[in-house]
Amino acid sequence: MLLRLLKNHRRSGFVLFPFILAGIWMNHLMAPYPYTWSNGEERFALFGLVHRMLPGELLTRSLVAIILLALNSLFLFRIYREHLFPKSWSMLPAILFILLSSGIGGFQTLHPVWLALPFLSLAIDRLFVSFDLRKPYSLLFNTGLFLGLGSLFWFHLLILLPAFIIGANMMARDTRWREGTLLFLGTLVPWIFAFSAAFLTDSTRDLAGLISGQLLTPVPKLSISIPVMLFIGFTALLTLAGSYSILQHYDQNKVSFRRFYIFFFLLFISCVPAYFFIPGVTPAIFILAALPVTFLLSNYLESFRRYLPGDLILLLILALVIYIQLL
Repeated sequence: MLLRLLKNHRRSGFVLFPFILAGIWMNHLMAPYPYTWSNGEERFALFGLVHRMLPGELLTRSLVAIILLALNSLFLFRIYREHLFPKSWSMLPAILFILLSSGIGGFQTLHPVWLALPFLSLAIDRLFVSFDLRKPYSLLFNTGLFLGLGSLFWFHLLILLPAFIIGANMMARDTRWREGTLLFLGTLVPWIFAFSAAFLTDSTRDLAGLISGQLLTPVPKLSISIPVMLFIGFTALLTLAGSYSILQHYDQNKVSFRRFYIFFFLLFISCVPAYFFIPGVTPAIFILAALPVTFLLSNYLESFRRYLPGDLILLLILALVIYIQLL
């Protein structure tokens, strides 16, 4: 029933969307908590400005975070509808991203990852628009620009830059060296302004120190409880099943569909190793990893001929996420 409402009924999907989001976050809206900063994230570049604007306002911080999550979920719905399944009104991507990102406990308050996510989604959208175009130079430059702007809120977004450069060479027609170079230059522009501002305010050394801290200062890793283990294990099994489903029909899908999902795979494999090999990367990186998994699982659940298995999967994910949020 739930899967049918999200897939086939436009109004029902939009009605369920805010109720599911508010229900999952209700515990943190009623009892908001402060985030424990570890490596200078609260003072970093543009996020530092936001952090200083909301000192001690815990409820406001949680409300801003939930609004940003809702906004990004709707961006993913648009990407799904415009580029993967044209004219589909399925709200599965929006709902799944809320579920998957909320399964990572400890970030249900204002954190730089929530501010970086909309810029990441805009970068993905611009990259996909460049598919099969000759010389999509402005689109690729804008892709890098959005990625660079997002990284001024959360530095670890730059971990995805190599995946975007490879993606630029996959999307455009007759690619050479210019596509990846322009994307890189677009990413560089916001940082040129950031270092220029730091130079004028005599804080270049502080900015460089914050960047170093984001990479090299060890931070607490994900707290693994039994519900979290179940959530991660179940999501991993669904990811493998979804990947197998795509590989089964790989040759039957459009070229654009195949390249988009290869790009999502690149995003995913950029996030997971970074968590284990870069000391300064926090568990928030798994919220980024939830984005490509969202599209993979949306495609997997859309492929079900019967609604019952999909309903059971969605309800089980929902139950695990709610239980994690109540811990």
